[in-house]
Amino acid sequence: MELVLVFLLAMLGLGLYSRGAGRTEMIFAIAISAAVIGAIWSRSTAPPKAGSPHDPASAERPLKSREGGYLSSDACRSCHPAEYASWQKSYHRTMTQVVTPETMLADWDGTVLEIRGREYRLEQVDDRYWVDMIDPEYNPERRYDGRPIASGNTTERIRQRVVQSTGSHHQQIFWFSSGYGRELYLLPFTWLVSESRWIPYDASLMWRPEGRHLTEEWSRVCLPCHSTAGQPRRDSASKELDTHVSELGIACEACHGPAEEHAARYRNPLRRSWQYATDTEGASIVNPANLDALASAQVCGQCHSHNTLKGRAENRRGATTGRSFRPGDDLNRTRVIHNRPEDNDFLSPFQRYSEDSISWPDGMVRTAGRDYHGILETPCFAGGEYNCLSCHSMHNYEDRDDQLKPGMRSNAACLQCHPEFETKASLEAHTHHADDSTGSLCYDCHMPHSSYALLKGVRSHTLNSPNLEESVEFGRPNACNLCHLDQTLAWTGEILERWYGQEASLPEEAGTSVRSAAVDWLLEGDAAQRGLIAWAMSKEEAQAASGSRWMAPLLGRVMNDPEYPAVSMIARKTLSSLPGFEDVAVTEPDAHARVLERWQSLPVQEEPGIRGYQRQPGELDTEAIDAAYSRRDRRHVNVAE
Repeated sequence: MELVLVFLLAMLGLGLYSRGAGRTEMIFAIAISAAVIGAIWSRSTAPPKAGSPHDPASAERPLKSREGGYLSSDACRSCHPAEYASWQKSYHRTMTQVVTPETMLADWDGTVLEIRGREYRLEQVDDRYWVDMIDPEYNPERRYDGRPIASGNTTERIRQRVVQSTGSHHQQIFWFSSGYGRELYLLPFTWLVSESRWIPYDASLMWRPEGRHLTEEWSRVCLPCHSTAGQPRRDSASKELDTHVSELGIACEACHGPAEEHAARYRNPLRRSWQYATDTEGASIVNPANLDALASAQVCGQCHSHNTLKGRAENRRGATTGRSFRPGDDLNRTRVIHNRPEDNDFLSPFQRYSEDSISWPDGMVRTAGRDYHGILETPCFAGGEYNCLSCHSMHNYEDRDDQLKPGMRSNAACLQCHPEFETKASLEAHTHHADDSTGSLCYDCHMPHSSYALLKGVRSHTLNSPNLEESVEFGRPNACNLCHLDQTLAWTGEILERWYGQEASLPEEAGTSVRSAAVDWLLEGDAAQRGLIAWAMSKEEAQAASGSRWMAPLLGRVMNDPEYPAVSMIARKTLSSLPGFEDVAVTEPDAHARVLERWQSLPVQEEPGIRGYQRQPGELDTEAIDAAYSRRDRRHVNVAE
């Protein structure tokens, strides 16, 4: 009947047109047609009302809700199929998922894991996943200011259903029902996707695990950014949670804002056609591509920054109905962006150690995933044009790894603003490297891997040029020494002075040292420096520029880091990639002696990378290496990813 009515209205319009009807009659007919078709379409395409899923576990995990004008991405699909499809393929969508056989990446059923003397038995029954464990609330070793915290729950073992996961790209972690409302607790292990193996959760993060409770809470650490429109809904009396989300994962409305009004307006196909034909902005929705540079970057910065809520009212809202920022708002109105060390002056000393670790001493962020900080410090962004979408796209990307626009894994990213380096001659004159080498890739020098996350180095998003000050004053590995791992800071200073006229200003000790800068960072740096260099040693271009055989005894020295399991993880993985050391690094808990023995059995040759630690070719000064490692920076580092 509805299709018949649409057909008759279309015939009416054609009849009026053929009889030469006036403009008023035509508009009147079109208006009637639009109203009728819109009503029909609205009724047939209206999003379903929110309802409780049939899965009994929905009572134990965040509940999907349409509050606040949110509809979920399913409401976007019919009108934006291409954008919906590209979002479906993205890691944003799969950041948080309900655990099912389709979303489970880990080896689960029958696996037994152990940490701190506690055993976790993983089981699968049909399409449900369980963990049998000591009750997380029974925690006799938990301490506060050195004093044991008494536990009211002495139940030894419990069996809980695992209902939710975080991550699907590099790592996947899992959450089980806490028994306290919709709060979820962390299974304290991480599944490494590329390596297909479990590691302790503590080993996957750059922090010191001692004194930490084994259980994290999903609503505290993940809800604001790993879901869309999260509402903790913490009861002020019982402290229990009735957590709601519009959607698990980072969905359409996280970047475009609540879509209810927009969907209602454009449910009418004629109104949609008019909007497409006139290329006007859709009402009541935000397109970050059409915002100015700052507002567009803030859409990403709501999550890709380190920030705290501003003011008591916003903090109360954050704990109950969720954070108030919506795409298009000014992020600075409701958040304090911790972009420089002085931004942390109001924090307690205990909080400072954690917050200060997020940036290098000059304020450049060293935690990947906080890239909004990086572009705020970049002259390109200050000019008003450059922003996240200059290089990235949420929909038009070559691959989903970094969601870069087509061609942005090349110098095309920088040539958008610097066409003077388009020719081979001009590029080589600037870089002093062959045009087809990594030394002529703009971002290898201007966006080096000086940030850290996920057991690896990540590109800095503060565009700067290699300089000695960043390494001497702030301890940040510069681009030259991240590739030429066997060279000294003095060598770098000479190169930068000769090529670019930079004055080489070095303290006397650094200026006369024959030791590699990278080796000094690996042995004597703080945990984040040690992890970055251990990872840099695995890069093919660095091994090609520096050689790799000399790395083995140094990696063997740091592969049992006594404070930071993440450093050990990275060193062992890099060591296992070196020819002849594949079996030693991973299969033995303490193989430093065997690494040295095997290395010394190799043919004798000069090893520039260990200048200062080699008495003669083939003979290491192990006492000097041990002494340097004993001087390592032991300050607490918490590179919060």
